[in-house]
Amino acid sequence: MTGEPSNNIAGMLDEAMNCLRQGRFRDAAGLLEKVFAAEPENPAAHHLAGLMHHQQGRAAEAHRHLEKAVKGAPDNPEFHLNLGVVLGNLGRVDDAIGHYRTAISLAPGTPAALANLGFALREKGEYAQALDTFGKALSAEPGHIGAQLGFAHILGGLRAGDYSPELEKALLRAFGLAHANHAQLAAASAHQLGLKYGLGESGTDITPDIAQDALFGAFLTRCVNVDVPMENFLTGLRRRLVLSPEGGHTADGLKVAALLAVQCFINEYIFFRQADETEAWAGIKKSLEESLAAGAGVETLRQPALICAMHGPLIGVEGAETLAGLDAEILGPDLDRLVQLTLRDPLAEAALREKIETLGPITDATSKAVRAQYEENPYPRWLDAPAQQPTSPGALLGEMFPHFTPGGPGASSGPPPDILIAGSGTGQHVAQVARTHPEADILAIDLSRSSIAYAMRMMEKLGIANVRFMQADILEAAAIGEDFDIIQSVGVLHHMKDPLRGWRPPPCPRGPKPDRSRGDWVRARGHRRFPA
Repeated sequence: MTGEPSNNIAGMLDEAMNCLRQGRFRDAAGLLEKVFAAEPENPAAHHLAGLMHHQQGRAAEAHRHLEKAVKGAPDNPEFHLNLGVVLGNLGRVDDAIGHYRTAISLAPGTPAALANLGFALREKGEYAQALDTFGKALSAEPGHIGAQLGFAHILGGLRAGDYSPELEKALLRAFGLAHANHAQLAAASAHQLGLKYGLGESGTDITPDIAQDALFGAFLTRCVNVDVPMENFLTGLRRRLVLSPEGGHTADGLKVAALLAVQCFINEYIFFRQADETEAWAGIKKSLEESLAAGAGVETLRQPALICAMHGPLIGVEGAETLAGLDAEILGPDLDRLVQLTLRDPLAEAALREKIETLGPITDATSKAVRAQYEENPYPRWLDAPAQQPTSPGALLGEMFPHFTPGGPGASSGPPPDILIAGSGTGQHVAQVARTHPEADILAIDLSRSSIAYAMRMMEKLGIANVRFMQADILEAAAIGEDFDIIQSVGVLHHMKDPLRGWRPPPCPRGPKPDRSRGDWVRARGHRRFPA
């Protein structure tokens, strides 16, 4: 083998890379063994071996091979980058930063190296440098997922002593990132808006500036407010809008009402209201229903619809289905957004409810009470989900548990893992898992059909197709008749009368795989991403 022609070596390395992309680790390992037999110090082979071990959660082996790759080819920026990733996983953050900086010096402006450097700097608490580094990565590649996630995460923790136009500009940039977690920006945005408009002071009212403020609009329609002074301000704004005399709303007031209606929808209408406000809203709702019954035009319906939507979804207004059939040009952008969120989407969920698979009746008394709560209020009503870095279960477990021994599902070639999400809620966590493991077969169960219907609609919206939903109580999970490689349960056990009963794994011997060929169960395929 020592006389293996170089073109054969190159061909085997290319084939080994393809095997890694397809998760065929055994085939890749076999090809790399042949290369090492011919060229024991081949840097490219050591690099691929390092990537393979990293994917399988074997950080120490990955480190050994990647160090040899860098030693054999010190001017290769990709080798330094991936060695930095592994060093970071081993807790050697300073060493990782050194290799990221070397990669950047060898290939200036490389988005992956900049993003990884940003995460390492963030881990050391050097937030200003990390934010600047993520910004540079986004300038080089605006769609870079890691840089988007890191940029928004750091911004969410920043506070300025005084109003900062620079921070406001950065927050708006983060809201414009499709893959960022916008929920992380809530507190920072509320604080910045409070400084800008003096929202902690009494008597602050609607102004043209705040009605048209881009950060105010993004904050109310993308985040759930968690700031007390901001809640007091918004509660007061809603009260004044509802109690204003008919026809007494300015264009700016109606703009704010439209934004507040979105905020109230996603926060489950939690703002406090007094009896006179509730009475006034009931009168506005009745007037709107009468106008709808009389066939009034959109211009007549717009004001009461926007005001009414601050206290409840339009699907609760008799006759509002008429609005669902009108296009955006007729409704206008503000009313159309509310019609979509609070009318069209709930109507779509009502249709999806009829398609939900059911394991059996819910009989436990506590489970029934929890189901009733979430049937009435499926929570959270999330609107988007941050992107996730796809990975194998072996690599994920290796990062989570330092003493994990690889060899389970995803650590070598074989069928994709089966994952059970016990308590799917409205599907936000389901989306994260499905994006993290795009080749997995996922079964998500929940007590609430309303929550499941919301989750199903959001999976369709996001193009996630490797999830099946079922109404089921995790106390009866054994009746599913399947075994799973991974079980996740988030925010569920505290709902139970006996949380330990829900924690105990049911006796469920592995049997034949169920039929996944139905239309609601489609396995998503895709290439795995490497550290770079």
